Amino acid sequence: MAVSVRLMGLPEEVDAVTAALSELPAVQVVAVSRPYPCRGRDLRVRVYVEIRSVEESR
Repeated sequence: MAVSVRLMGLPEEVDAVTAALSELPAVQVVAVSRPYPCRGRDLRVRVYVEIRSVEESR
C-alpha cells in the first residue's frame, strides 16, 4: 500500500525534499506528480508523492 504525500513550497524546495525522500532507506518513492501552481499570486507549487515502506515492497 502506498501513501500519498502533498508537498507545498517553492519549486526548488519541493525538488530538494522530493530528492531527500528518495534517499531515505526506509521508503520507496513510487510516483511523483508534475508541479501544480498554487492559486492566486502564490509562487509556491504542489507536488504529490506516492511512497511505500520498503518492508511492504518485499
